[in-house]
Amino acid sequence: MMFSATISQNIQKLGKKYLHNPVSVTVSQRRDVVTLIKHRAFKVDKKRKTELLAHLLKKYKTKQVLVFVNMKEDIDTVTSYLVKNNINAVSLHGDIDFKIRTNNIKQFRAGKVQVLVATDIAGRGIDIKNLPLVINYELPEATDEFTHRVGRTGRANNKGEVISLLTVSDYNRFTKIER
Repeated sequence: MMFSATISQNIQKLGKKYLHNPVSVTVSQRRDVVTLIKHRAFKVDKKRKTELLAHLLKKYKTKQVLVFVNMKEDIDTVTSYLVKNNINAVSLHGDIDFKIRTNNIKQFRAGKVQVLVATDIAGRGIDIKNLPLVINYELPEATDEFTHRVGRTGRANNKGEVISLLTVSDYNRFTKIER
């Protein structure tokens, strides 16, 4: 059995690969607007994106921030930059050893690490109580993935905030996501 709040194309492919004669049950297609989550977007030159991320993390001084990056190859670069700029950050992606992944999540949940930089796959299912801030360092390819990312904050009647960092190549996709 496989359960998901939303079924993206990647999840559908995974289901077809491993499930035999799957049946899909849809509870609702309606998307509610969550008023507890404040959305912001910053336009930035691609070369200065990591610098802006570090600036925002220092400015907001938020105890816990989940930063989403699209490709695991970019996570180490982003995490290293943050650490070099005195921001307590760890990585989370599929190629990290299971024990290290588990430890990174545990440290983040306990508030011992301020920033968790993750891919969508690794970030799926992470439940952090009262997570105040999610940052889309890169926009996801699909609106469903954006919904999953945003859904990490603003849970259980708690307020949350989402920041998306946009380069020129993101404008059309962001407009689609906003719709």
